[in-house]
Amino acid sequence: TGTTVAHCAYSSALRFLSIIVCIVEGDLQTSLIMADKKNLLLLFDRPNEPIFMEKGKAAVFDVPDKFLTDRYRLIGNEVQSRFGEKAEQRIPVRDIAVPDLRLPMSLPRDAQFSLFIPAHRRIAGRLIDIFM
Repeated sequence: TGTTVAHCAYSSALRFLSIIVCIVEGDLQTSLIMADKKNLLLLFDRPNEPIFMEKGKAAVFDVPDKFLTDRYRLIGNEVQSRFGEKAEQRIPVRDIAVPDLRLPMSLPRDAQFSLFIPAHRRIAGRLIDIFM
């Protein structure tokens, strides 16, 4: 349904927003080293799984520990090496400053999302401002 698609897109946006957005001197830059534009699409592959899990056929993102959730931060090296053993492609992610995500993160990751709800419109607007 439309709500499910919007929810998946919103969850994915929050997940990769904290990884790929870098604001440097007012310019928006992606922080993934992109030899191939398909790397960006891999962020949408199984969006409810952690980013360090294998994406696509055999690609793994090398994510700095500060981007991991509290649940995985202490065991980050073990987790990333465990899931990256068989990876054919390793995609490095630079360590960047994370933008202020308090408003978007106020909506739980598993909550329903609708642009018809004013608070959700504000959240979507904030994400657009960050991306632009």
